[in-house]
Order: sequence, then C-alpha cells, then structure tokens
Amino acid sequence: MATTPANAAKKPDTPAHQASSDNKYLMLGFVVLAVALVTYAIDILSVIGPEVIKDIGTSGAVIDLGATLLLATAGGLVLLVGQAGDKFSHKKVFMWGSGLMVIGGLIASFPVNGEMLLAGRFVIGAASVGMVVPCAGFLNLKFPVGDAHRGLAFGLFASGFGFGFVLAPILGGLLGWHIASLVVPVLAVVCALGISRTVQSCPAQNQNTKLDLTGSMLVLGAMVFLVVFLNEASTYGWITATPAQKIDTLGLSIPFLLGVLSIILWVAFFGYERKLHNQKRDGILVFALFKNKTFSICLIACFLFFMGSFAAILVIPQFFLFALGFDTLGLGLSILPVGIGIMVFGYLAGPLGDKLGSIHTVMLGFLTMAIGALALIPFLRPDSTGWLTAIPLLVFGSGFGLVYARISQTVLSGVPPANAGVGSGTMFGIRMLGGAFGAVVLTVTLTLTAADQAKDDISDQAKGLSTAQVTELSGLVDRGAALRQEAGGMNQIASDGKSYQDILQDEELKPALADIAESFSFGFRIVMILVALISLMGIVITWRLPKGVAT
Repeated sequence: MATTPANAAKKPDTPAHQASSDNKYLMLGFVVLAVALVTYAIDILSVIGPEVIKDIGTSGAVIDLGATLLLATAGGLVLLVGQAGDKFSHKKVFMWGSGLMVIGGLIASFPVNGEMLLAGRFVIGAASVGMVVPCAGFLNLKFPVGDAHRGLAFGLFASGFGFGFVLAPILGGLLGWHIASLVVPVLAVVCALGISRTVQSCPAQNQNTKLDLTGSMLVLGAMVFLVVFLNEASTYGWITATPAQKIDTLGLSIPFLLGVLSIILWVAFFGYERKLHNQKRDGILVFALFKNKTFSICLIACFLFFMGSFAAILVIPQFFLFALGFDTLGLGLSILPVGIGIMVFGYLAGPLGDKLGSIHTVMLGFLTMAIGALALIPFLRPDSTGWLTAIPLLVFGSGFGLVYARISQTVLSGVPPANAGVGSGTMFGIRMLGGAFGAVVLTVTLTLTAADQAKDDISDQAKGLSTAQVTELSGLVDRGAALRQEAGGMNQIASDGKSYQDILQDEELKPALADIAESFSFGFRIVMILVALISLMGIVITWRLPKGVAT
C-alpha cells in the first residue's frame, strides 16, 4: 500500500531536523559547496573542450555528445534519485552520489580517448542528481516551514549556483585542463566528508515505499530521447536528415525519430504512473502533491524561470566569445557580475522574502530579470566591452538570485517530509526541461535572426577566401547558433578542434568575422527581448499563487 502524503508525514518519531547531534548550519556550507561543484562539473568540459580535443585526439562532436549525455542521464534519473532518498535517506543517496562524482571526475580527468571521456560524463550525470537532489531534501527537512533561517538556507543554496557558474571559466582559464577537471573529484571528497560529519541523523522518511523501477526506466528513455532530439536536431535535422547524418533512415533525421519515441515513452510513463496511483501503489510521481496549488503553480514558474534564465545565461557568455573574442579568463571575469548578483541576492532573498512574502519576492525577481535583460540590449554590439555590460548583468543576476532562491523554497513548502525526495526530484526535473526548451528557443531564434544572415555575408566574401576557410566560417556560424543548456553558454569550440581564439587570430578572416559578429549581436538582442517576455510571464504565473502561502 502506498503511503499518502497526509499520513506519511507523521511517520518519523524524531524528525531529522530536530536531531540535536546535527550541525545544520555547518551542513549548509557543504550543501552550498555541493551545488557549486555540480554546476562546475556540468560546465567545465565546454570550457576546456579545445584542449581536450588536441590532447586525446577526439572531436568536437564527442565533446557535444558528452554534454548531451550528462544532461540526459541526470534528467532521466532525477525522479528515481528523489524516491530513493525518501526510502533509504537523503544522506545515503548523497554519499553514493559523491562517490560517483569522484569516479566520474577521475575518469573525465584522464581519458585516453573520446569513449572514456563519454563514460566519465555519463557517471558525472548520474552523480549530479545524486548530490543536488538530496541537498534540496536536506534543506526542506532541516529548515522546515516556520524555521527562522529557512529563507537563508535556500538563499545560500541559490548562491552556490552563482559561485559554480563563474568558477568554471575562471579556473578553466587559469589551470590546465587536467587540473581543472581534477577539481571535481577533489571537491566531491570534501563534500562527502563534510556531509558525513555534519548530518549525523537523517533517517529515511518513507522506508516502506517501493522503488518504481518500471516508471524510472520509462522516464529515463523518454528524457534521454527528448534531450538528444532537442540538442542534436540543429545538427542532424529537425525532420529530414542533413548531410551530417551518416546513417540512412529513409531521409528522416535520427533526432526526429528519437523525438517521436520520446513522445511515445512520455505517454506510456504518465499512463503507467496513473495506473499505479489508481491502484494505490507507489510511483515516482506522487499525484497528491499536484493537488497542492502552491506546488503546481511554482512548478510552472520554475519551468518559465529556467526557460528564460538559461536562454540568457547561454547568450551572455556566447556574446563575449563570439562578438568580442574574449579568451577563457576574460569570459569568466566578464560574466562575474551575473555570478555576484546571483550569490548576493540569493542570500538576500531570505530576509527580503521574509519581509515581502514569497509571492512578491519572486515577482520582484522576475521583474528585475526583465529589466536587466532589456538594459543589456544596447550593449550587445561588437564594439562593446565587459565594463559596459557589467551593470545590466549585475541587475539580471540579482533577479536570477531572488527567483532561484525563493521559488525553490516555496515549491517545497507544501511537500511533506515523507515525499521530500520525490518533491525535490520533480522540481529539478521540471527545471531541466525548462532549460532544455529554453536552449531550443535560443537555437531557433539565433538561426532565424543571425545564422542565415551570417552565411549570406560569408558567401559575399567567399571570392577572397579558400574553400577550407569558407567551411571553417560556416562551421563557426552553425556552432554559434546551436547552443546547449548543459554547456552553460561557455562552449569554446568554434569548429572541430579549434577554439574561437584560434580562428580569430587568422587575419584573412577578419572582415568575415566582423560581419558574423554583427549578425549574431543582432540575434543576441532579439533573444534578450524574449527573455524579458518570458520573465514577465513568470510574474503573471506567480501572481496566481495562494495569498499568504507559508514558506
């Protein structure tokens, strides 16, 4: 018999957050470090990609596939990891996740070929959800609704993302790629030791639940196929196959076929979960949670937030790479205002939210994001500098921090302890979907507004260029328009085996590169308008939250 949220919440005789042996404030520091580590681990391969290609003799396609594989694995396992945390305890799942992060990080730090690198990224994908989902569970249990420091805890949780976001390009620019990769397993060990010492009592909140392996396999396949479709369709074709596809599938692109399979698996998944619910059996979707209006509306707001914010986070670094030609370290320093805004206002979201209330704080965050996105538009041009963009980026990051922190706190406020893992997993799953769809919106927008014009400019100047140079420029344009969520907008590979900086050093390409930068700057400005519109939609959705919701 499935345990319902209403009675499951009464099961533990000693709730985890009441255990006197825990040091929840010191634990909070390791939670922040874990979130920063996961963000860093996701982004770092895209930063060091050109070095990896040269050292192990692989290709840009393998680097791209490694990024796609990580996100697909994480998205497919996120619900199962949440349910496992409820059954076995969030601490045990976190320790397993940390162990996998050490293993995956070591494999990815010393790969001998592309296949080994892909294996490492696969393990890191599983490890990422194995660490971050329990972290949200820790916060929801140790800082329950009504705790005076709940807002602070979730605010610092958001700050960890901002820290990891800026850490990847900075360390990637300062350190060699092996050392930059080794940061992942080293910090994973630190996080594991820290959580093991500071979380002494974290019993399973729902030991009687039965792991839904069938549902997990269905959602794993559905998510993997969906992510591959969304990420690779721009390369291999949305419906019909492009020349890049080497396998004959009667003219249809492989991503399109995987997209169809994804839809079939999603339908099967929801049908199966509904069947389990009607039979009062355990599933990785707890339908009772969706009856909570706060939970459901916040999930919609989460989707919009990640759809818009990740589109912006993909565009902003790409602007510095593509239009201004910054190197890795320059990129890291230029996006630093975003990270500072996220860290500072993620922290301030706690006291500010306690004063204004969650609804108004989240709405203020969405509004601030819209203002920052619109204020950035005049500076998205090839003659701009990192100094000119600093204030708009700080404003955007501030809004990001407010929404990220308070929406996480609010969406979990109506989740009982017995379902803390499932609730967290559902929230992170929605976020991943929002980010993936945001990347698609970005790709389509840049293709229509920038890539086509840039290719026309290349054709106009083709007479003075060699065939190899034209091919190189066309590859640069295609990669510039096809950005991936899990690359964090920091994909340094301009064409197979070459970085943006390598191509920018070719004096013969300067006129064509100037035209490309101008075309993409226009496309970037259009994307930021879309980001502002999505943020305004977030305000409308947030306004529908129940007034006086307890967080």
